[in-house]
Amino acid sequence: DPSNLSLIVSPDEAVALAVATGDERTGREGMPHPRTKYGKGPTVVSAVERNAEQLELFDSGRQKRTTRPPLTWFLLVRRSPGEIRCEVSLPNAVDEEGYIVSWSDRIILDPISVADSDEREPLEPTDEIDIEVPPRED
Repeated sequence: DPSNLSLIVSPDEAVALAVATGDERTGREGMPHPRTKYGKGPTVVSAVERNAEQLELFDSGRQKRTTRPPLTWFLLVRRSPGEIRCEVSLPNAVDEEGYIVSWSDRIILDPISVADSDEREPLEPTDEIDIEVPPRED
């Protein structure tokens, strides 16, 4: 967990995967792109900036390293009533508040159906529990 960013890194160290919660656009095709639900810290911002630099078509004049850090993808997850929506996406832009707001590649996964907590059977009431606690002797 370098700098508190939990990653899974491929054996060749070319690709890394992190997990984040997304907004209501997560797992849905089209525009606008989803955003992360929460702003991210400097480690994530730096990883996204490295992604954007590595994905540039033309040399921007920045000095490129011969050994590159991994491209950092995100498993973006959103729980909605009745389903969980996910995508594996490659971020390429962060706004001034640290939210990831743009993705160069998005792999939309099929939604996962889940029962809402309101649909569960309520627990049966039980008899009151009485536990005797004797006073401590000093």
